[in-house]
Amino acid sequence: MYSVIPVFGIPQISSHDDIAAVIAPALNSIRTTEGSISLWGDDIVVISSKIIAKSLGLYTKRPENTNLEYLIEHDYMTLDNVPEKLALHALDDAHEQAGIVRKGLAARFGGRPGVLITRMDYVKKDDSYYARPRVIGSAGVEAYSDSGINIHESLAYIATLSMHQFFDCPVVVIRGVDDILTYED
Repeated sequence: MYSVIPVFGIPQISSHDDIAAVIAPALNSIRTTEGSISLWGDDIVVISSKIIAKSLGLYTKRPENTNLEYLIEHDYMTLDNVPEKLALHALDDAHEQAGIVRKGLAARFGGRPGVLITRMDYVKKDDSYYARPRVIGSAGVEAYSDSGINIHESLAYIATLSMHQFFDCPVVVIRGVDDILTYED
């Protein structure tokens, strides 16, 4: 059985922050219903790409046109929770960033926790846009099951439900799916 644990207490992220160092105190204090505390070495840490982009300083001037279709076409990630005249661009190297965070978490907690970086994609259907969570960066988590099921997408949906249920929860831990972890990034 698996557990989805929202991680509260993540501080505001600034340019040049070490994400593993910033989220480690909050990961150290997570509690499950069974009473266990802290991140385990075989957990999966799911991180919103927004906080990675903030740490990398991917800010840009907010465009005049804030129409969703324009933002999608020009690869803006978000206008939410950023300074008024700024926007964030999407990550170019999410897999590399997932590996960096994984190494930082392994150094702090031991083991080799998996790391997934997610973002919301918008799919147009019948003149409307629908949000769909997607994994854009991965380190240490199998992408597909033996039967061909996309594990990353399933985990993205699970984590996003928790992230959106709680305001300002950009990190979620998924525990109990250690059979899909890999040693390699």
